[in-house]
Amino acid sequence: MVKSGMGENVGVLDLTGVQTITDDVVSDLLTTMPNLQRLSLKNCRRLTGKSLQSVATNLQSIKCLDIGGTYNITTAEVLELLPSMPNLDEIYAGGLGWTDLSFEQLTSDRFWKGIGVGFSDRLTASGLREALTSQTDLERLSIPFCEQALDTSLLGFLGRSLPKVSALDIRGNNAVNSLTSWFDGRVSAGAEAVELFVLARYSNITKASLEETKRIHPIQATELTCVLDGSGVGGGIQRGSA
Repeated sequence: MVKSGMGENVGVLDLTGVQTITDDVVSDLLTTMPNLQRLSLKNCRRLTGKSLQSVATNLQSIKCLDIGGTYNITTAEVLELLPSMPNLDEIYAGGLGWTDLSFEQLTSDRFWKGIGVGFSDRLTASGLREALTSQTDLERLSIPFCEQALDTSLLGFLGRSLPKVSALDIRGNNAVNSLTSWFDGRVSAGAEAVELFVLARYSNITKASLEETKRIHPIQATELTCVLDGSGVGGGIQRGSA
């Protein structure tokens, strides 16, 4: 691809799970792709902060970045390089070890359209509340396996505070047994009904609880799709178009 000279025409690049790719290869690729807007380096386990530096240096138009599971990149490196990516409005960075403090810093000076900070066992309910209160433009939220933080009460707060969310990943949060509180929050805030796609595998939400939610909120939950098994993984957190 580097030798083809076609890099300037590439707007989306998905390298998810390429275990053999290195920082040097990423750098060589990105220097040829100045117009790249959406990049996934998810689960590229050999990459380090050097690849993140290459993104910040070469991709001035980048809007969406997925580095989830790329665990040799630290949250400190993400925060340090964010100012160099002013157009970035979606970041999926689960598994990097987010804490209440680092997540607050991530959300303190930018309005995000998509955030993913799952697999963070040091995030707390109060930390999520503080960090997400200002994110009223958020459309996609991925917080799977944040078991110390997410419960039914917090879900209600998020439903009330995040009126534009249309895709929600809450897999692995076994303290959540219903989506009713999410819609309770939306109703209390006077929010309009919107389509909602939820990944809830390994939570304690059941088909029976979904039916109850739709019975209690027949209008708000009309466009609810909730995946309780593995069939929704391909859809995942739905990305916006480039």
